[in-house]
Amino acid sequence: MTLNEHLDRADAATRAAWEAIEGPFTIKDTRSQLFLAYASIALEHQEAITLLIRRGLRGSAVALIRPVFEIFYRAAWIHHCAKPNQIEKIKKGEFRFPEMGAMVTGIDKAMGQAFFQNFKTNSWKDQNDFTHSGRMQVNSRLTRDDLQSAYPDEMIAANLATTTTVAILVTVILLKTHDRVTEGERLEAMLAQFELKRPSRPSSQKRTRQGSQQPKSEPPISRSRRIPKA
Repeated sequence: MTLNEHLDRADAATRAAWEAIEGPFTIKDTRSQLFLAYASIALEHQEAITLLIRRGLRGSAVALIRPVFEIFYRAAWIHHCAKPNQIEKIKKGEFRFPEMGAMVTGIDKAMGQAFFQNFKTNSWKDQNDFTHSGRMQVNSRLTRDDLQSAYPDEMIAANLATTTTVAILVTVILLKTHDRVTEGERLEAMLAQFELKRPSRPSSQKRTRQGSQQPKSEPPISRSRRIPKA
């Protein structure tokens, strides 16, 4: 697949996720509000990543990978580990989440698996580098004479697959905790097309610049309603 084909596939998956949550939605409690917000943020970040890649702004695109993963880890921790009083504090901005290592360990312990710990081990260091202008971000701009980030298509495509998967999984958590199991399973089935590989590191070789490539019923959710009415 070409990079543009990877981008088209990611955009189609994101559209499917938005379509799954648009329309009437029942807000059950504070946790519902958090999951709804998290899904929206994750999908918006994912859309931004594809837009940035298409514009050739690859360094800024990869800087958004960690925020998408953070949302996923927080949503999963709230779902499997958080107590009711902690959820209320999170909503108020008065709660300090566990350190990321402790968070993923807690999720895996609650689920009886090691998925989240393995996921973090294989990606967290590079994500921190991307977001905080670390060695890879710096060196990617010093391999040629135009100061553009020199991330190869293969690396961008691999990271795009993982972030798309994670953004969709946040949406799946939202749907499955709100009696929308069928929609959640449909999105999960769609993720089979994203073969998750550990992204390769950028090469030091020069490359040519890439072109732009209590329960209450709420009003229907719409992507166009970005700003709530007062």
